[in-house]
Amino acid sequence: MFFYLSWYDTRLSMPALWNALQVPELFIDITQLVSTPGAQGIRPLIWLPDVVFPDSQAAPVTTQQYIRLYPGGEIRYMRHIIISLLQSSFSYENYPHDEQKIIIRFYSLTMYSSQLMFVAPTEAAPSGIDQPGFSFANNYNGDVSFAQNPLWNLVDSSLTYTSMAINQYFGSRSTCLITITVSRKQSGLVNRMAVPVLFLVLLAGMVFWADLNDRVGTTLTVILSVAAFYIVIFSNVPMVGYLTSFDSYILGMFVILFGACVLHQSMVRIETADKLQKWPLRKISVRFLECFGRTLVIPVIILNFVVQFTYFRTDSKVCGTVIAMILVFICIILTREWPSVMKVIKSTRIELLDKFESSHDVVSKLEIFTFNLIEYHIFSTSLNHFHAQKHAAENSGIGDTVVSGLGIELQNVSKEWDAT
Repeated sequence: MFFYLSWYDTRLSMPALWNALQVPELFIDITQLVSTPGAQGIRPLIWLPDVVFPDSQAAPVTTQQYIRLYPGGEIRYMRHIIISLLQSSFSYENYPHDEQKIIIRFYSLTMYSSQLMFVAPTEAAPSGIDQPGFSFANNYNGDVSFAQNPLWNLVDSSLTYTSMAINQYFGSRSTCLITITVSRKQSGLVNRMAVPVLFLVLLAGMVFWADLNDRVGTTLTVILSVAAFYIVIFSNVPMVGYLTSFDSYILGMFVILFGACVLHQSMVRIETADKLQKWPLRKISVRFLECFGRTLVIPVIILNFVVQFTYFRTDSKVCGTVIAMILVFICIILTREWPSVMKVIKSTRIELLDKFESSHDVVSKLEIFTFNLIEYHIFSTSLNHFHAQKHAAENSGIGDTVVSGLGIELQNVSKEWDAT
C-alpha cells in the first residue's frame, strides 16, 4: 500500500530561503534528515504524525519512503508499506458466494481530534495536489491491479473521515476509514469442489436400479468418498463456529446418503423369502420404497445443489431449466414404475384373498385395512364387506367367482367359501 500524508509546518516555511532560490516548484528532500542521525547522533527535530493502524497484526513494514519540503512549509510524506490486517467483520456464512468488507483505518496514537484532524488531500495540500483520498494502483498494462485478482471481484470502495474513540478511557481521535467491498469469484470453487460431490452422490441415487444386496455397500462407499473429499476441501477454509453454505450443502448430501442407506437396508430386511410368503403386504412396501427412491432421490440431490449456490440460483434461465428437467425426470420414472407397482398390488390382493380363506394363517389388522382400501376403497379393519360379498355371490349362484374393485375375476373351483 502507498501511504501518503501532507501537512504544513510553519516552522519550516523559511521564506527568505525560497525567495532567494526563485524557483517555486523546487522542493528539498529531507528523507535522510529524518531517517539518519546527525553528527551528534541526534535526529533533526522535524515533526511527523504518529499514525497507527489499530487492526494490524504487526507493525507495518516500510519498503520505501520519501519526505519532501515545499515552499510555505508544506511537507509531503510518502511510504510504501506492507501490512497484514485483522478483519473481524468477515463472515463466511455464504461461502463460497460470500461478500466481504475490507476495512483499513488509521489515526494518531497520541493526539486527540482537537489537536490533529485528517482531511481530504485537496484540502491538506492546496498547492497543486489534485487526487482522491483513496485509489487503486495500476499494473504494467495500465489496468487497475485489483481488477486482476483471481479470487475476488471489486464491488465498491469508500473513504470517510470521522472521529472515533479508542475505548471508554481515551478521548476521540480523528480517524480515516477505508472500506473496500469485494465478492468472491465462486464459479471456479463450485466447479472444482461442489460439482464432483454432486456427481458422487448422483451415483448413490442410481444405485436404486442395482441389485438389492449390493446397494447398501455401494452407498456406504460413496459416503466415505464424500467425507474424504470434504476433509480435503476445508483444509484451507477458516474454522469458524457456524455453518457455511458449503457446510449446509455437504450436510444435505450426507442426509440424503443416510436416507438412501436406510431405504436400502429396510428393503433388504423386508424382502425375506419366508416373511414375504407369510406377510404379503411386504411386497407392496418394498415396491413403494423402491419407487420412492428411484423417483425422488436424484431430484432432491440436484435441488440441494441448486439451492445452496447462488452461482446457479440467481440465473433464472439455468434455474428454470433445472426445474423443468427435474419434472420431466419424475414424470418419466413414474410412468415406468407405476405399472409395476400396480402389478404388485394386484398380486398382493390375490395372496390376501388366499390368506383370508385359510383358517391357519394369522391375519393382521393392517392386511385387512389394506385389502378393504384396495378392494372396496373404504377405511375399515373389518372383513364384513368381504363376507357380505361372498354371501351375495353364493345366493346369486355365482359360486366361486368374485369380482374385485380392480376388475379382476378370480376362479377358485377347487375351494369352498367358508362363511364363518
